[in-house]
Amino acid sequence: MKTFDEIFIDCTKYGVKIKASEYCEQGKNIIVDQGQAKIAGYTDNSEGLFTDVPVIIFGDHTRTIKYIDTPFFLGADGTKVLKSKLEDANYKYLYYALKNTKIPNTGYSRHFKWLKNAKIRYPNIQKQEEIVLILDKIQKIIEYNQTQLARLDELIKARFVEMFGGIHDSKLYPYATIESFTSVMSGGTPDRGTAEYWQGGNIRWVKTTELQNCVITDTEEKITQLGKDNSSAKLIPPNSILIAMYGQGKTRGMTGYLAVECTTNQACACILPSKTINQKYLWQYMILSYDKLRDMAKGGNQPNLNAGIIKKFSVLMPPLEQQEQFAAFVEQVNKSKV
Repeated sequence: MKTFDEIFIDCTKYGVKIKASEYCEQGKNIIVDQGQAKIAGYTDNSEGLFTDVPVIIFGDHTRTIKYIDTPFFLGADGTKVLKSKLEDANYKYLYYALKNTKIPNTGYSRHFKWLKNAKIRYPNIQKQEEIVLILDKIQKIIEYNQTQLARLDELIKARFVEMFGGIHDSKLYPYATIESFTSVMSGGTPDRGTAEYWQGGNIRWVKTTELQNCVITDTEEKITQLGKDNSSAKLIPPNSILIAMYGQGKTRGMTGYLAVECTTNQACACILPSKTINQKYLWQYMILSYDKLRDMAKGGNQPNLNAGIIKKFSVLMPPLEQQEQFAAFVEQVNKSKV
């Protein structure tokens, strides 16, 4: 076993950062940040290109770990560039080793200090290569399965357009703003420095990192009644839909469907249940609206959504019976994903 500092050196200071506003969809060189996507954007710049590859990228806020073997520029703050001090290191092995390291999720705070506490098993180079060969094969299987899941998502989108004539440009049915048929709330975070607000808590508390277009039945963290009473956290009923208003990488615009009563942090917009719309239909509509929602975000380097944007967001309103038919179709497709 070796410590983090025995293996790695932080080379972030040698990287040149590109502002998010300067990202291009195409270009000569890639931009890497701490988001979930391997490549955040492109640039035609060449001056300051980081060429000493391969490297390991660590997202200080997001805990994302990437293996990069192409010269690159850095994106947003919080992106760490790691090189090995050891000449016999297989970078793919180090990538998989760090991916297997448990790093606590402390929200939008710095996580590098936790990574630096890691102890890493470090076999000889031959063993490293054998392990990489096995894990690369497993990764290919995972990527294949992800491709199949993406195809099922496309099937859902195609069925929606077939039934309703379009997502945001349908001429078949009217649109209504979310605030016209239900209420939108947000939550809060109890003081992290007050132990009584957290220790022994049994009230579920959702963070935006848990919004993965999934049904939420439990949460990573829980708060106490005292924590709820002394913060802006509110109890949100089951069948509510949560939208991430801000967060790193792909988080902004992601959703969750509450199967149980929960509280949330302030970055979640909570769309309460309504008798005038099928909640599963509405949830899928918000999933299909991911890109549109993200485009509506406001701000500079880190654009955010807000409750006002969510309230004014327009939703296609076909008859309830057809909403229910579509929701049933989605449920059947999702069973194929299991």
